[in-house]
Amino acid sequence: MPSAVIPSRFDPWLIDHLTQLALRLRPGKVERLASRMSQTLGTRRGDRDLTEQARGQYQMMLEDAWARARNLHARGWEPKTTVVGLERIREAQAAGAGTILWGMSFGNTLIVKIGLWRAGVPLVHLSMATHGASSEAWIARKVLGPLYRRMENRYLRERVVIPWDGSTGVVMKTLLQRLSRDNAVVSIIGDVRRGTRNIATPFFDAQAQFAVGSPSLAWKTGAALLPVYSVREGTGRYRIVIDEPIGADRQLDRKEYVLRAVEEFSTRMQAAIVRHPGSWSEWGRFWARGLIYRDAPKADSSS
Repeated sequence: MPSAVIPSRFDPWLIDHLTQLALRLRPGKVERLASRMSQTLGTRRGDRDLTEQARGQYQMMLEDAWARARNLHARGWEPKTTVVGLERIREAQAAGAGTILWGMSFGNTLIVKIGLWRAGVPLVHLSMATHGASSEAWIARKVLGPLYRRMENRYLRERVVIPWDGSTGVVMKTLLQRLSRDNAVVSIIGDVRRGTRNIATPFFDAQAQFAVGSPSLAWKTGAALLPVYSVREGTGRYRIVIDEPIGADRQLDRKEYVLRAVEEFSTRMQAAIVRHPGSWSEWGRFWARGLIYRDAPKADSSS
């Protein structure tokens, strides 16, 4: 395949030209996304060129696809990564109760895994059985999904999978063991709705629903709860940010602790989106998946 023979030094040129071609085939896409960004951010946009931010987000998504193709080859993808806040993981690990990285959907989906693997922090990552499978068709479940996940697995200590039926009993038991017994670093995406256990909280001019698994595990185990996201700084260049621990009071009962933790996570995520709108990967899909409701912009079916 082309990704196996094209040297990685040509990636910036290739991604740029693929972006130009794709946008010629889909005229108006960048402008629609820039409009959504402007509507959502309002006065918080400042004087930034949101058209350029929107183009960067679209380019980032194309780069993600190219990166996964490269990872089918033994050499894999070779982005430049830096990690900010790595000492927060070290401090949490020293406490001995495990660490939960509460992920936000920023940047390339491989980046946090790659960057922390390089930094000596192999992750126990939670994902759905549907991860990488576009449907429940046999080929999606048995071929495309496993292939998609295989591209990531080389950067993980372990993948814990929520099965197709959505049951979480065995999964939660496994994660509790990894945190309490093994002092592992567990990675869970936070801005994905899972099953029926979700909490709605203000999100810009609307509300969003967030899964409660991460804060529930943190409350049970005493694990540190650290938001994490990545910022695209150019083709193949990303900065991973390990944020300060969620500050909800551990003395609260579980329900109240989870509520306050989700509210703080939402607030931090909004702040990160304001700072780096072009690096948030969920413009469009966040609305389309029903995560946002009440006065939210209509989903752009072309996103």
